[in-house]
Amino acid sequence: MQKRIRKSHFKDGDYITKYFSQLSSSKLLSPKEERELFRRNEEYIISIFCELMSLPEAWRELERILSEMIETAVFPSEFFDITKSDWGDIDKKSNRRKREEIAAKIKTSIAKMVNYYKIAKFFSEVGNTKKVQKQFEKISELMKDIEVTLEFIHHIKSHIINWFEEKTKSNPALVLKDEELKRAKEVLSRVEEISRKMKVDTNKIYLSNLRLAVTVAKKYYLPNVEFLDFIQEGNIALARAIEKFNWRKGTKFSTYAVPWIRQAILKVVNDTIHPVRMPGHIVEMYNKVSRFLRKFFQENGRDPT
Repeated sequence: MQKRIRKSHFKDGDYITKYFSQLSSSKLLSPKEERELFRRNEEYIISIFCELMSLPEAWRELERILSEMIETAVFPSEFFDITKSDWGDIDKKSNRRKREEIAAKIKTSIAKMVNYYKIAKFFSEVGNTKKVQKQFEKISELMKDIEVTLEFIHHIKSHIINWFEEKTKSNPALVLKDEELKRAKEVLSRVEEISRKMKVDTNKIYLSNLRLAVTVAKKYYLPNVEFLDFIQEGNIALARAIEKFNWRKGTKFSTYAVPWIRQAILKVVNDTIHPVRMPGHIVEMYNKVSRFLRKFFQENGRDPT
């Protein structure tokens, strides 16, 4: 019987070789394929959000969050990434009216999104694809206007799941009698199905762009830091860039993602070589100056003035 090989028996180079071997088999996407995947992903996110917000319990949770924001003057920026430049100093207790205006705008916008989504579902049933996409465009604009974050969608989903489980824990048969619980079960089932499709498409985008992290990591690699650490930080930044990318602007995803990856890797460089942490753009500028100094000395045989 063949002995099982432990990870500790591998050298670092073996892991890197294995990683690059897997990387070479990943398929690159054409611009058209990439655009289509991002378009579908946006529709998945909108569908999940609107399905959840069609439930009364989701609205009760939204009311709780916004009421707390109005009373405490602590804005839930992790849920709605609205900048202060648009609304002034909303964290001041005296600016209650501003906070009430924001809360009203958020509720009105979400109500419109749910309504547009219902219309989109109707057009989908009759096979009118163009009108479906038009409704999704309207929803997308509203989501960007109030800057709904993925964290908020995850929060609402978790809240609905916990609420449903709590309600049915002592009496599972209650789902058959209670219309709200029955509706919630149907919505959660649809959300899970949409989430599975979204995961497949997101993985395609992610795997096809893993080479970006390697390319940037090679540029900033330090001999005293494990190369895979650089790649890992780049891959984490890549996943974040996928979340934030706006495919409607027509920019190629790799163009958008590289600065995210560079910033993440420069942070590793900065934390490694500098006892005091410096901003990433300062480190990058310092590296450019250093490269120029070396090049100048090689060409002129002296340091620059």
